[in-house]
Amino acid sequence: MYLSGSTKLIRNLNKQHILNLVRINSETTAREISNITGLQMSTVLYTLKALEKEGKVQNVGIGETTIVGGKPPQKWSLCSDFGYIIGIELLSTEIRVVVINFKGDILFKNKMEYQNNDIPNSAIDNITSMFDKITIDNKIPKKKIRGLGIAVPGSIDNLNGIVRYSYTLGFQEINLKQLLENKLNISVTIDNDANAGALGSKWHNYQYQELSHILYLSINQNFSGMGAGFIIDHKLYRGAHGAAGEIATFMTKKVWKEILNNAKSKYPDNCEICKYSDLETPLVSEIVDLAKTEDKGAIYVLKEIADQISNKLIPLIDLFDPQLIVIGGDICEAETYIKKALVENLKENVMSDCARGTPLFFSPFGTYSVAMGSTALILNELFNSD
Repeated sequence: MYLSGSTKLIRNLNKQHILNLVRINSETTAREISNITGLQMSTVLYTLKALEKEGKVQNVGIGETTIVGGKPPQKWSLCSDFGYIIGIELLSTEIRVVVINFKGDILFKNKMEYQNNDIPNSAIDNITSMFDKITIDNKIPKKKIRGLGIAVPGSIDNLNGIVRYSYTLGFQEINLKQLLENKLNISVTIDNDANAGALGSKWHNYQYQELSHILYLSINQNFSGMGAGFIIDHKLYRGAHGAAGEIATFMTKKVWKEILNNAKSKYPDNCEICKYSDLETPLVSEIVDLAKTEDKGAIYVLKEIADQISNKLIPLIDLFDPQLIVIGGDICEAETYIKKALVENLKENVMSDCARGTPLFFSPFGTYSVAMGSTALILNELFNSD
């Protein structure tokens, strides 16, 4: 534990700051870091050498001399070989995994279906099996794994790694962190799926680094639920009990039935989507595949889904007033068909004039946006602690 104002505290704060600047700027020089931070060149160079010794940064060549001449500066970058980070999104019947290196490059991603019939053992056994297969197939040494991030829908005690309650998974008061660490013998961090997605939006998109208020919305599978994650003043907001952003099912059976019946009525001769029962909601991908065939019923259904999303999103914008809205999860597959309707709805119905033009983007990681966010749970610890 550091004493306030101690030399050790200041040294470690400087190290965190410089390491993050190297990460954000991809390749940078000691002079550039000194100009940004106001630190003496000697302090910056000393810190870079210390980080190099730890294996976190590396010298990647010589930069151009300045207009006044002098010795060409050395360029510094993160060292990708420092280690690997694994991120997992745990859904009710599917596990999604992403493996990145220390620089954030995606090395592997995949999905695996599983039968969630022995709660929570089936999920833990399948995560363990997937972990073992990934590390063996990709020749990843266990000692090089810097952490495993797990994103779970529901109310999560992030500090202790406990799933307080997850309706989707049927978990209640499960210490998932401890169970997995005992199985895998590596560091595990657990958080809510939308929280992970929000953090991933901040960490893995450098153009968002300077934004302090971000709203992330996650929608998966057959629209059974929606989760919101909040970055406030550059920090993830979890709420008093780790339950911030939980949103009840927005695509109820009643709503789906009404949408489907309207599609049948409007497009009786061009409505393959109408083959679905009004008791079952198809997956996002199934509706999008039909829309790609110019099925008017499917296109209409997607627009109506956009309206339903807007109904939940608009009050969040009015309440939170974000600088940016990021949408992730399976719904990203429908971006072509729903983004315009979403943006128009926001412009017409958001209360504040200044918030009506809030930029809205779909995550570039698509269905893996939460799994990528899970890797950010580990990166956040690696770059902000020492």
